[in-house]
Amino acid sequence: YPLVIILNALGLCLNLLHNKVGNYGHSSLSKILQAIIVTIISLSISTMSQSYGLIISSFFGQLINIIYLLVLLSPQIKKSLFEPIFNRSELFDILKNYIELPKLSLLPAFLNIFSSQIPNYLVSALYGAAFAGFYFFSLRLVVLPMSLIGSSINEIFYQKIIEKKNNGEKIYSFFKNNLIFLSFTGGIFFLAIYFFSQRLIPLFFGAAWINSVIVCKILALSMFIKLIVSPLTMTFIALNRVRLSAIWQYSYFSGIILICSLIFYLKVSFIHALFIIVGFDLFAYCIALIFIFSIVKSYDSSLIK
Repeated sequence: YPLVIILNALGLCLNLLHNKVGNYGHSSLSKILQAIIVTIISLSISTMSQSYGLIISSFFGQLINIIYLLVLLSPQIKKSLFEPIFNRSELFDILKNYIELPKLSLLPAFLNIFSSQIPNYLVSALYGAAFAGFYFFSLRLVVLPMSLIGSSINEIFYQKIIEKKNNGEKIYSFFKNNLIFLSFTGGIFFLAIYFFSQRLIPLFFGAAWINSVIVCKILALSMFIKLIVSPLTMTFIALNRVRLSAIWQYSYFSGIILICSLIFYLKVSFIHALFIIVGFDLFAYCIALIFIFSIVKSYDSSLIK
């Protein structure tokens, strides 16, 4: 598993490098390829190993992703990867100039990951293995669009915002177009899950998973708002509003802790608990969208002055 973490870091660096030089297509295709490889290997070896299937598939998925991204780099960039670009003093200067970014973003980023896991622990602890199985299965299905589409748009959106900022261009029109596209894409996936999960889940996974249909429909609401807002949150970093992003992430973490604690203490039913958590997600991400809209308008107004 430590090897998977190292490969994941290398893959992230290569993805950012491809985005830096404008190879957005390669960066996006690598994520799709990695997801396909992980899924195929997981399903293929699940009958042989129930303990290590996910780790093995993740390892090979990351490895193939790295090879794919390395092969598609230009010869000049490949050569530069193995040459020292910065000396030690330059590295310290960079650290000094940008120290505020990790100081303000590392802890909120960790809390953001932890916040996404808290409902998982709640479901397992409060409702038992059967409900946890339906929940994790449904969650895996509904987050797939966000994993494939959201992460790709995330990096491209950030790079374009940086370019427009460096060129002194307004960004509201670009922001609005992405918001419309993400809303349309999220709406398609939401409607597909809502109207077709009743037939497709039993067809592909068997009648034993029929109870996960209602769970998928509820969680699809959360997926819908996250697919729209999550890529746009890169605006906080691009426009140097990391502190505001940190405030939102601290608030979200505190809110989800409070919500899950009340659910656990009051022994709320499983379905009602899902509605409460999803309702909180809708509220919190709508607040984030309002913040993003506000800083975009403020930035464009500052260009006029």
